[in-house]
Amino acid sequence: ERRFGKRCGTEPVAQDEHWLVRAIGGGNTKAGVPMSVYTAINLPVVYACWNRIANPIARFPLKIFRHTDAGGAEEVLDHPLSRRLGIRPNEHMSSRTLRKVIQCQALGWGNGYAEIERNGRGQAVALWPLMADATQPERKGDDLVYATTIGGTRFRIPQDDVVHLMDQSHDGYVGRSPIWHARQALGLAAAAEEFGAKFFANDAKSGGFLLHPGKLSAAAKGHLGAP
Repeated sequence: ERRFGKRCGTEPVAQDEHWLVRAIGGGNTKAGVPMSVYTAINLPVVYACWNRIANPIARFPLKIFRHTDAGGAEEVLDHPLSRRLGIRPNEHMSSRTLRKVIQCQALGWGNGYAEIERNGRGQAVALWPLMADATQPERKGDDLVYATTIGGTRFRIPQDDVVHLMDQSHDGYVGRSPIWHARQALGLAAAAEEFGAKFFANDAKSGGFLLHPGKLSAAAKGHLGAP
């Protein structure tokens, strides 16, 4: 049974198989091409930039540290997530996969989320990605919760149970989408790509008509290649 609040020893909502469900959004740009995160990723430059940023981050060694009385830091080896964090933070994906998913979400939507699964003692034992386009921070009085939709059901997860990777933000709670800010330039690139593809598919021939108010001479017709 799923409970809310401190869900110690319960199944995290993100563990549900529907965490892969996507809600595709977006709108037309001035170039006349709809642009969203899901259409932007089809542009080679966006795909290459995401990989260029996310791949090194996903391979970087990941460990748990705690502060020492001397003001330094030491690696924690006795935590339930110590051995799993850098190898397999949940039973279905590697550490590289999870980190790349969250980082790419932040590069697209400006926000990447992961739910923290806890054991009966309240210790973190696993991390599960939440869909960025279906998750939003909400203020409830003095508390911050993360509202997310999974399989058509709405859940609210406490702030302490969510890892939030945020891009630039105006309010400190929600990151700004780089794709949204660059949508006009990306729309122009997509429109140019579509135009070029159709042009070459038509044997690089431009269709159209030339109108002349009078009668063309034989020489004029020859210049135009007309029969």
